[in-house]
Amino acid sequence: MEPIYVLLLGENKDLGQTLADTIMCLGYDPKNQEAFMISIPRDTFVGKNINYAKPQDKINSYFSEKNPEKIMKKVNELTGLDIKYYAVINNKGLIKLVDLLGGVEFDVPIDMNYDDKTQNLHIHLKKGVQTIDGKKAEVLLRFRHNNNGTTYPQEYGDNDFGRMKTRKKLYFSSFATNFKC
Repeated sequence: MEPIYVLLLGENKDLGQTLADTIMCLGYDPKNQEAFMISIPRDTFVGKNINYAKPQDKINSYFSEKNPEKIMKKVNELTGLDIKYYAVINNKGLIKLVDLLGGVEFDVPIDMNYDDKTQNLHIHLKKGVQTIDGKKAEVLLRFRHNNNGTTYPQEYGDNDFGRMKTRKKLYFSSFATNFKC
């Protein structure tokens, strides 16, 4: 039996444009009972010449036309995988999914305090283990930096690397909480 690969895309509407805010490859090898997860930074350059890079040269722009097949083709080129399946989830779907699971126990890595009135986005989470419901999961995954400019510590993985690590940890926590492996 061949390994199965799925592309997971987290859809986000930013300034009226739909982009893939989360890009993850999930793989499962049933023969060896092994699974993996790879995050691809949404700002990964996929253009031809970095000296003339434009916003549409970022991998997340390949989803701007709400075309999962287009971004899946580009991810296959980047990774050498043969991904045939994809799943797209938006913020409302994420909230419903986490709430349907009854929340997820998660260790928030840092105090998160951020407010953006233009997006009506307010992130206020304390560091430590807690049950994350759907709404908290949404803001946890959207966190970039605090109001004072601080972000994840470098040893955790600052900026986008910290966001990707938080996403992976949240997904693994939800699997561990809800499935017996």
